[in-house]
Amino acid sequence: MDISVPIVGFIFVCVIYPHLVKHKPQFYMAFAVVLVILVLNAIIDITTTPGTPPKGITVLFIVVRDVLWIVDLILLVLASGGLSMHQLTGEFKNAYEVMRRGETTPTVIIPERDNPYANKTPPTSPPPVASPLGPASPSSPTNGGSIPLA
Repeated sequence: MDISVPIVGFIFVCVIYPHLVKHKPQFYMAFAVVLVILVLNAIIDITTTPGTPPKGITVLFIVVRDVLWIVDLILLVLASGGLSMHQLTGEFKNAYEVMRRGETTPTVIIPERDNPYANKTPPTSPPPVASPLGPASPSSPTNGGSIPLA
């Protein structure tokens, strides 16, 4: 199956509806890659004879063309999704980690300093520690503030 028809069709859709493209430089690079692929297709068609398998440098051109199709597909995904390559690889890494653990959502561990929902009040003073001698006897206000002897 040739992937050229859907990719060229998507490029035409993006030309008609430019609001679909979030990153224009990536879109223009994908368009340039399609033009290089078309030139490679012409060279491959010229150098091969019908009914015989390709030989020599024609095989190299075919491999380069197929790799460029993959690059073009990734560029179009990045251009329409508004992602950078770093963000896309991070998304794939997170998806791989979730699938590896068998979960449906990633486990998010947010440090307390970065968590907007963390308790912002300072910690209160620790509760009073009970004395090992027992509770202190309260001083009587009637004895004039003297120290009890018993």
